[in-house]
Amino acid sequence: MSRLGNSMDLPFENNPTGTSVPLDDALISGGVVVMAAVVPVDGGPKPALVFRFSDPHGRFYPPMVLVADDDQMAKTTDLVSKAVRAARAAAKGAA
Repeated sequence: MSRLGNSMDLPFENNPTGTSVPLDDALISGGVVVMAAVVPVDGGPKPALVFRFSDPHGRFYPPMVLVADDDQMAKTTDLVSKAVRAARAAAKGAA
């Protein structure tokens, strides 16, 4: 079974203080559902997360699927936790 590689290594990068994300080319989500899945890659199973984002009115956008090697998937918990903490701190600091 081939590896997917780790060129991105699921990194966390904090935005510099005082920056914001332009929304010109973004979809705004009003919610998210995350499902565990298995995806066959090169004949072998890989862990996957299916993200179902909804618009602010509850209608779902097409699903986004994160497929990663097992060791990379294990890093997503820390990645998401860091991102949530940083987003909350930035929002509190901007208020």
